[in-house]
Amino acid sequence: QLSLPATPLGVFEVVIYGFMGQPVRRLLRGKQSNGNQALVWDGKDDVGQLVPVGKYWFRVKTDKRVYSKMLIVAH
Repeated sequence: QLSLPATPLGVFEVVIYGFMGQPVRRLLRGKQSNGNQALVWDGKDDVGQLVPVGKYWFRVKTDKRVYSKMLIVAH
């Protein structure tokens, strides 16, 4: 489960990146409601395959802010 930071209303995007910076999975793109939110990543890439064990980043990008955090995947 990924906790999203509270941000003002607006367009946002949530993407999972591999440790070397390659996009792995686009989770959400759209308009965010106000307040803290959470979403669940199933550990799969955009084509539905489980990603290898390792370090990943999730990035939340809004109109005015970019927030990122490292994740460790261990199946």
